[in-house]
Formats: sequence, structure tokens, C-alpha cells
Amino acid sequence: MLEAEYDEFNEVVSGINVSRAGNRPTNVPTKTANAWVSWNFTDFWTANAGVRYVGERSANTANTVSFPEYIVVDASLEWDVTAETSVRFHAPNLFDEIYVGGPSLFGGNQWILGEPRAFRVATHVKF
Repeated sequence: MLEAEYDEFNEVVSGINVSRAGNRPTNVPTKTANAWVSWNFTDFWTANAGVRYVGERSANTANTVSFPEYIVVDASLEWDVTAETSVRFHAPNLFDEIYVGGPSLFGGNQWILGEPRAFRVATHVKF
């Protein structure tokens, strides 16, 4: 298993040089896992389902605040209209899990929530 940590990293905090060596980088999860299954239930239709797990992540370089772990389920249904055209109905975050997607670009204690449940339709055309 790969474990990310700073080898050499010094940060100035309130005018004092502080070593962050050995700390986990910001927003890098302790563990991740993804699993997907697909089922072609006719010649033209395919159902897909996936689970994404993201472990706890540090919210700052001092590793004093963490983002909680989360699990999200995604699903899609694909219709092959022709050999060149397909339509996909996609539902990311099917169960509308509320989770922290990552830190704010502005720093501080602001967190960005992950994508809520959504429904999308996309057409793919090969030519």
C-alpha cells in the first residue's frame, strides 16, 4: 500500500518555521476504492453501477483537521441506438450522499461539498 507523506516541508506559521515532515499532504485520502459492474441485459441496453470510497483526508498541512471518509454510488443506463450512436442516462451520487469534495480555494475552514445527486443524458456519436 502506498502512503503519501511529506519528506521535507517547512512552513512559516506566525513568523516561526515549522516542519511538516511526515505529515500527509492536504486532500490526499488514506485509502480509495472503486468498483463497477456492467450488465448487458439485451443487445441494445447496458446497466452500470459503481461504488466509490474515499478515506479520510487531511484538510490542512498540520494534519489537525480532516475531511471525513465517504462512499458514493453511481448508476447509468446505456442504449445503443445504432452501431455508431448511443444514449446514456447517468445518475451520479444516486443516494444523494452529502460529503466533502475538497478544500476551498480560499483556504481557511471553508470546505466544498461534493456533487449532489444529478441526472444527465448524453449522446455519443462515432463518425
